[in-house]
Amino acid sequence: MSTSHIQMLRTMLREEKGIILPGAPNALAARIIADLGFKAVYLTGAGLTNTHLGLPDLGFMDLSQVADHGPPAPIAYPSPD
Repeated sequence: MSTSHIQMLRTMLREEKGIILPGAPNALAARIIADLGFKAVYLTGAGLTNTHLGLPDLGFMDLSQVADHGPPAPIAYPSPD
């Protein structure tokens, strides 16, 4: 996560005192969440494991696999700038 995204999240939490942050397992879900008007989204590890491996989230994916599958979701989500 870039510093600008961290600052954006901190600003939203400070100004709004809380936000609804839906989880997306992939880039398509992130785009749908954005289209629904949510200001932010997070990559859900359980959803990522479920959609890519068809397994429950029991530690089957390590950090390198999450890094391989994760980047499209933040890229798909539009920047507020």
